[in-house]
Amino acid sequence: MRIRGEMSMKKYIAFVLALACVLGLAGCAHFNHEHEGSDNKKANLSEIALEEPLDPETSSGIGAEIAFESEDMLIFYGSFGLFGYDLKANELKFSVDFMKAVGIEGSVQGSNGTAVDVSEDGNTIIVSEYKVETDTRGKTCYIDIPSLTYRYDAYKPLEKPFNKENIKGYIYPGVKISQIKYVLDDKEWSLFE
Repeated sequence: MRIRGEMSMKKYIAFVLALACVLGLAGCAHFNHEHEGSDNKKANLSEIALEEPLDPETSSGIGAEIAFESEDMLIFYGSFGLFGYDLKANELKFSVDFMKAVGIEGSVQGSNGTAVDVSEDGNTIIVSEYKVETDTRGKTCYIDIPSLTYRYDAYKPLEKPFNKENIKGYIYPGVKISQIKYVLDDKEWSLFE
């Protein structure tokens, strides 16, 4: 009788351990699946900002493109980074280093580059690694302008994107970064002074 009880106890313990392992593995698999391609943790935008101001003598490359424009804010980018410029205060509000954000240079060169989308209200920016040949997005960074935070997640198009057809001003590229200007009607802003 005693041998039978010991055998049953060993089977019981083995069963409990096996069940714990199965439940543990199932929990890990669920966690990994649920968080695959997603990192909803918000971090301060300064973590992916350009570390130093741009050298004013640096070539402006192929220039800069406007991603968003309003009476108060201009969001633009070039191969050298993404920037938010406060038109009322006449100062850069934020910068984003594309290499830190998504691991690739800012302009599309050949088959890869970055894509920048801004919401209609200018509060959300999506920066994605962009593959031209397949028209797909890779690593994607979501930037929240009011809180100046960012997070990573799978790419999802904006419900209400800024319509670039509504842009009224333009960026004068200049040869050097120090010469880049935003021009609207009869006003000019030197963006990197």
